[in-house]
Amino acid sequence: MGEDPDREGLRRTPERVARAYKYMFRGYRLSPAEITRRAIFQQESNNMIILRDIELFSMCEHHILPFFGRCHVAYISRGKVVGVSKIARLVDCFSRRLQIQERLTGQIARAPTVPNDRCPDSPKTCTVIRRAQAKARGHRSHSLGRTRPTPRRAGRSRVAVFFQ
Repeated sequence: MGEDPDREGLRRTPERVARAYKYMFRGYRLSPAEITRRAIFQQESNNMIILRDIELFSMCEHHILPFFGRCHVAYISRGKVVGVSKIARLVDCFSRRLQIQERLTGQIARAPTVPNDRCPDSPKTCTVIRRAQAKARGHRSHSLGRTRPTPRRAGRSRVAVFFQ
């Protein structure tokens, strides 16, 4: 690069970078199951629960460059609810890893304690919508769970990713 690594301003840079990476990639040290271990509760309801505007920050695994944005998670409770703070922590757990945006959305929706069909103790349908800023622009979708039929819509819920 043409820099003098012994220059005063750069001498401790490797240590600072190591601390920064430890913070940015802390998701590898977190367990999704541990985050939500005691966070699913019986609740007599059959409503849609929505947690909006969860901030996320992640790093592209291809270029080690950041992408960031907001995430919205919605699910139909069907007798069980998940603590909303735990859902936000789950988003942080998965986003603080090297990621591609499509995988991040699927991991959030399929987490063992997020509402989905794979976890018998959790509510059954989960939708994640994410708006992230990065160089790439496009639209991705991922299906997960079943919604109850309505006059206007029946079938599978959608997990969608939007880049702005």
